[in-house]
Amino acid sequence: MAEEKRDRYDIVVFGATGFTGMFVVQELVGTLQDSASKLSVAVAGRNEKKLKQALKDVESRSGLSTSDIPTIIADVADETSIDSMTQQARLVINCVGPYVLYGEQVVKSCIKNKASHVDISGEPLYLDGMQVKYNKKAEEAGVYVIGACGFDSIPTDMGIVFLSRSFEGEVNSVETYASTQEGPESIEEKLSREFEKLHRDPIHTGWCLPFPSCDRSVVKRSQYYLWDKERKRPIQHACYINIGSLFAALAITVWAAFLFLASRIGFMKKLMEDNPGWFSFGKFSHSGPTLAQIKGATFRVTCIGKGWAAHMAEPSDRPTTQPDSTIVAEVKGPDAGYVGTSICLVQSALTVLEEKDKLPNKGGVFPPGAAFYHTSLIERLHKRGVTFTITKMSTPPPEL
Repeated sequence: MAEEKRDRYDIVVFGATGFTGMFVVQELVGTLQDSASKLSVAVAGRNEKKLKQALKDVESRSGLSTSDIPTIIADVADETSIDSMTQQARLVINCVGPYVLYGEQVVKSCIKNKASHVDISGEPLYLDGMQVKYNKKAEEAGVYVIGACGFDSIPTDMGIVFLSRSFEGEVNSVETYASTQEGPESIEEKLSREFEKLHRDPIHTGWCLPFPSCDRSVVKRSQYYLWDKERKRPIQHACYINIGSLFAALAITVWAAFLFLASRIGFMKKLMEDNPGWFSFGKFSHSGPTLAQIKGATFRVTCIGKGWAAHMAEPSDRPTTQPDSTIVAEVKGPDAGYVGTSICLVQSALTVLEEKDKLPNKGGVFPPGAAFYHTSLIERLHKRGVTFTITKMSTPPPEL
């Protein structure tokens, strides 16, 4: 990474002063220094003083050298400054959310100035909207816009890709079960906002609720692309979160119902926004989790696939028998919210830059599973601590 001004930095991290942005910078710098990469990096944000302080903080807590990383002033409220930033980037890692409010300005500018874009949005309205509105424009510009490149939804979307590529037969459906192990200073799980029927995790102990993430819509878009463009049978998908004990699952359901009703009352909504810790038993705060919480946290996404041992002649063929095979894959990694998300985001960015010949079309707006299906992203993630493994595969015995 060099100090001098240049026409294009390989990667610009936008929102580097935020809590997530600092973890992304740390992961990016660490990855590039470990691999002796010559890719150039800059950081961008609204305040130069805060950018320089963020770089110092990253260096202080990680021991990585960040003193030579250039800074760029950019503000989503100032279109000229956003254009100036994207004109200096081959690829923008966008850490500025909520994306439904602030994401489109950056995507639009990236396409206009021929810079690729990755982000960690978990907002279906934004993700779906960007694909509908900008896919053709991104393809014409020869750039890639890939959302949901963090914990939402790399482990699930790429976990299904990994499972389907590992199975010699035909996968019909996949259920995914997400669980997290919190650090030593935290409570059990994040709140769920859907109240469908509880059920047991079929692989691991614990009670489950439908997972209110963007995974469902992201996987659906990936599967549609793979069916439409590559003639692969679309995989049905349902996603759940493993809460743990039945008591915890019931308590979360009741508390979530209370929060849902309280959020409809003006003064209660304001009270919740000002005091998130009170209403989440310390799980959420304006300052973010402690480093001890982050260091001790892990995640696991279990993908349970059902299908047939034999391939079908055409992806549109209708089977005449029930699925006869089961395959189970697990995706594991460190803290989902920051460390794991940063690994997924950084490796997605590097894959876009270094494996463009393996990406679909000549550009466009894609979900991760469609964009990275033919790349080495899974192997890259594995090397950085987000692992993909097959834990079970059962097929019917051969006919005699």
